[in-house]
Amino acid sequence: MQEETRTIRVLVADDDPTILRLVETALPLAAPDIEIVGTEQHAEGLDEVVGRLRPDLVMVDHHFDARDGIEVGRELSRLDPPPALVLWTGTTSAELRETAEQAGFVSVVEKDADLEGLAATIRHIVLS
Repeated sequence: MQEETRTIRVLVADDDPTILRLVETALPLAAPDIEIVGTEQHAEGLDEVVGRLRPDLVMVDHHFDARDGIEVGRELSRLDPPPALVLWTGTTSAELRETAEQAGFVSVVEKDADLEGLAATIRHIVLS
């Protein structure tokens, strides 16, 4: 009997439409077990979208739609049940990682991470 592979449901929140299209197209090609169930360009109403789509994981841009992604993550971590949160950023630091963790983020990932590395991080967070 063949073991069934679980599909990991991911929502990507970033105010850059080019990045959204890139991730939405490229990540599932690199990792067929990861499904992009939605993308969102605006922080307003993101909690409702997450509540409706129920992704396993939400990737939130650090500077999202003129708001701090950390603040957006704090709001999402209050959902019941909360999704796993990844802060997606151009650059990172120990201070940013600590602040993100305190806000409910499980990980901080740099946007220039390769797709296989990003997929491995997502799998580790959701399947562990």
